[in-house]
Amino acid sequence: MYTGALLQIDKLARIQANTTIAGTYTAGNNGTLVIGPATADPGLAITQLKVNGTDWLAQIARRAAVDPASDIDFRLYPTDLEAGSKRAFRAVVQDKNALADAGTPTGISWQQTVDAFHEGGLPLDEFLLATGDGGEVVVVEAPALGIKFKRS
Repeated sequence: MYTGALLQIDKLARIQANTTIAGTYTAGNNGTLVIGPATADPGLAITQLKVNGTDWLAQIARRAAVDPASDIDFRLYPTDLEAGSKRAFRAVVQDKNALADAGTPTGISWQQTVDAFHEGGLPLDEFLLATGDGGEVVVVEAPALGIKFKRS
């Protein structure tokens, strides 16, 4: 009875995420962030994260012992932390081929990777998303990397 309604809610949430969050964000010539689009997997995948020539997805994969680095799945999830137009998101590291994860959203990744990797004393998995008047994300801040990406 509720399954159909939940599937519709899930579908609408993915459409909304693709409209308001997914996309390419840049920081001048020194940074690129690509988020999404929403798929059947939970959260939104960060598929590119480069700052000043450094591939931070590869760096995070190395720190999380994901080998090869191309097997990393770095996914954003919303938190309940909000201030004005900003909302905090956390990213979870999964190894696409790990037996524990094996394509499923397991709790193991949350337990082992949330707030586990830092740069400059700040968590690499924290992202602050700021929305504009229409509700679309216009800026994504990565505090640990000291950079703000603007929607392209």
